[in-house]
Amino acid sequence: MVTFLLSLCPKKAENVTINLFASNGNPDIFLKTCAVADDCKITRQEIKRYLDLNEYPANFIDSSHEVGNDKIIFTHNNSTCTTRDLNSNNKLCLYLITVYVNSNYNTNNEDIRFMLTVSLED
Repeated sequence: MVTFLLSLCPKKAENVTINLFASNGNPDIFLKTCAVADDCKITRQEIKRYLDLNEYPANFIDSSHEVGNDKIIFTHNNSTCTTRDLNSNNKLCLYLITVYVNSNYNTNNEDIRFMLTVSLED
């Protein structure tokens, strides 16, 4: 499991596209918001409960667990941000992107290789 912290502070709503291109293995992506960076995390247990029982983790936005490449598209809106940027006092939105390997589909202990891209469009 690998996590990435995405921070956004644009002045207007934007569509955000997260693409996960798998070159080896079958990783999945999960996305949630966070109020503060120090407490921005997701556990394997939360992901497993979501996959097995459809229980959503706190602040969950979306996930993609297709075979092969995955994509999440969501609208970022600055009005919903809760964190303040210490340098500018602007609102800051924090998003946790988690790349997760589901052991049910990767059973031969192969190396997982992927490329993750994030693009913004207004």
